This record gives sequence, structure tokens and C-alpha cells, in this order.
Amino acid sequence: MSRKISLPATGRVFEAEDGLDLRRALAQAGFFLESPCGGAGKCGKCRAEILAGPVPPPRPEETALLSAEELARPLRLACLLIPDGDLTLELPREKQEARILSSGLARAAEFEPGLTKRVLPWPGRRPAHDNRPAERVLADLTGAEAPPDDLGLRLGLAGLDQTAETCTVLWDGDRPRIVEAGDTSAALYGLAVDIGTTTIVASLIDLSDGRELGSRSQINPQTRQGLDVISRITYCAEQGPAGVEELRRAVWGALNELALGLAEDHGLEARFIYRVTVAANTTMLHLLTGVSPVALGAAPFAPVFVRGLALPAAAFGPGPLAGAELVTLPSVSAYIGADIVAGAYVCELDSRRDRALFIDIGTNGEIVLAADGALLSCSCAAGPALEGMNIQYGMRAAAGAVEEARINWRPGSPDCGVELSVIGGAEPTGLCGSGILAVIREFLAAGLIRRDGRLLTAEDLP
Repeated sequence: MSRKISLPATGRVFEAEDGLDLRRALAQAGFFLESPCGGAGKCGKCRAEILAGPVPPPRPEETALLSAEELARPLRLACLLIPDGDLTLELPREKQEARILSSGLARAAEFEPGLTKRVLPWPGRRPAHDNRPAERVLADLTGAEAPPDDLGLRLGLAGLDQTAETCTVLWDGDRPRIVEAGDTSAALYGLAVDIGTTTIVASLIDLSDGRELGSRSQINPQTRQGLDVISRITYCAEQGPAGVEELRRAVWGALNELALGLAEDHGLEARFIYRVTVAANTTMLHLLTGVSPVALGAAPFAPVFVRGLALPAAAFGPGPLAGAELVTLPSVSAYIGADIVAGAYVCELDSRRDRALFIDIGTNGEIVLAADGALLSCSCAAGPALEGMNIQYGMRAAAGAVEEARINWRPGSPDCGVELSVIGGAEPTGLCGSGILAVIREFLAAGLIRRDGRLLTAEDLP
């Protein structure tokens, strides 16, 4: 038996599986509500207003998170609501595109991608007596045997065997990897990718000279199953291999979308992106490669792998990047990942002889202390607080988020002025991480926060 869910604002009506909570039913239909806690009923963000249909009594979690006015509208949390009949709903306004930091600094380094291209004559129309297999013709031209398990190379040979007069061979060191019809020697590109728990940033690199041509970013689609790594680890533990595969497909699809967008931006074909190099935390690398991260969620927190991997992207599924090689940077431990390794490398922490701190405050927070050539590191959860997980009006850095604030008030003054800087110039709808820190800074300056961190009440004021 199924329940009919109507969304008048979108014109959509769909069937929800009996016994499935509303949040997951909406996700199956393509509607993803904000759910920082991963559907645990703890953040209060996945609110839906019931316009028609049976209204269940509020659960204790809803009573704690929603006001009496909101409960009376009635608003309910989609992750806790299992429809007991057909429902007509109004969902929160879709979040606008988030503001994502996609630029930074890089130190000068010798550029050696290891990938080169050579244009060779190809005897496409051979005489009848020349019945050599295409792989043998390629070996005779290049002096190198094709790897016996390289299916992609053979598919390329099949595409040019009887037609091409010239071909271009992509070399990975001394190994031929891809063969293409015609002269494609000018097209040699790669992607440098940072897969964060919340955001993904990809930069298009010209592998002929190392220039960064442009970048694109987007929210990590895995956030639908929780904003932090623990929520996603828990999801994989509950759902098993199907949950791991769902999250793997989500991030792989995002990489292909970014690659296609960058290719369109620069007037090239995404098939000419031959290497995708990824830095990410250890959980994200496990999920990207389809490896269960469940072991990272409990003591002794032992990852399945920490070394860097080089894998054919075709193994991850179809898409514009299917012909590329996927390379992951090495990690250190369960919660010191390849993103931190990359940052420590760029900052040359290993060669410093003074003392320095490298701090990465993201959804996960990491600190690396460089002291006399040794590196010590630790990690903690940081992002959920700055992304508003348990803050009533907390939100990501999107249109409507307060990102800066000034409070002009001092104890004993009858006047109080508040100046807000809002992303997009819109009416303020919440506070993002920088806005939360700005308000705390202003409260401290105004003497509104006690030494133990608690806010003063009206009774405490002079």
C-alpha cells in the first residue's frame, strides 16, 4: 500500500511507500530537505507543513525543536513523520546556491604530470595481406606493448582501425594508455579536486604546462544523508552495501557534473580530461572508492586504506570522466586525511625548523603542529556548529545568510544599533558560520558573554 503525496507549489504528485518516513520518500521523488543530522530528528531543519491529510500528534523531539505556533500550523519534521494517509504538503523554499571558497595559494613546484601525447601515422586502409591485429600495429609504431588488461586502449583501437590516417597516443610514462583518431595532441587536461564533507571544488588544469584554467564548485550531494562524516558512516552502517553505493554514486555523479561544466566553460570535450587527482578526508575517500567507512566510526577507528590509489575511472561507472585515471592522495589516519596532507605539503611544514600551526576549519577541524621538523596532528568536529546544525536560525553561506554583523551598544547605553551584512543583499533568513562568529565577537566586545561562555540575560544587564 502506498500514500499519495501532493506538492502544489511544484505541481508534483507521487506515491510514497507505506512505512517510509516522509524525508526519505521525498528524497526518492527528487526533493531533498535540509537535514544536517542525517534524519535523526535532532536538528529540526527538515520541516514540512501539512496542508491537507492526517496530522499526527507532535513527537517529543518536535515539541523540543518547534515552537507552539509552528506545531499548530501544523509543521512536522519529515524525518519523523510516517504518512498515515494521503498528504498535501508545502516544503521550505529551496536553498539558493551556496557561497563556496574555490581559490587559494599554491607554492611553486616542478610540474611533471607524466602524461604526454604523440601523433603517429595510422595505416587505416591496409592492404588485404596485412591482417595484423590493431594492437600489434600499435606496438610496431610505438615500440611498446599495450597492457594486456587495458580495455579502454583496445576500444580506442577499434574506433580507428579501418578509418584513421593518423592517431594520437596518450602515454603515461613509458606506457601507452589511450589511442585517439586524428591529431588531438593539443588537448591534454586534468582535474584537481578537493572533496570536502560539505563542498566539492574542482579545478581544470592544462597538463601541457600546469596552468589552472578555471574552477567550479558545488555542495557535496552526500549532505542529503547528513552534514558530518559520522552521520554518513551511521547511514552506511544502517543501510549496508546499498548505502555505500548510494553515496559513491552521488559523489561520482558530482565529479562528472563539474568536469562537464568546466569543459563547456572552456570549449573543450570532457573526454580529454585524462587524470582526476583527489584530496579529501579519509571518510570521503572511502566513499568515493566504494569502500565501507563503517570501521572509521568506532574504536579503534582503523581505516581500510590510507595509501594513495591510482584507479581507472571506468570502474566507477559511465560519464564524461570514464576514460580518465582517478588518483587519490595518501591519508594519515581515520581523521587526518589527504586534504590535510596536501595542505601540509603546500605549506612545506616538513621543512620548517621553527614552530607553526596549520589549522583547517571545515566540517571536520584538523590542526597540525610543525615543531623542529616533526609533525603532530589531531582532529575534531567543527563544521556542524558553523553550518547551523543545532542553531535555530543557522544555515549555510547562501543568499539570505548573515555573514557579518556590527552591534553598536555598550553597557548602560539606552541606544542599540545593529548592522547586518547579508549574502545576496536579501532579507536575512539565518546565520552562516562567519555570521555566528561575528555575532559572538560583537557580544564579547559589548560585554554580553560571561567568562563561562553563557549569554547574559536581561536580569544580568546593568
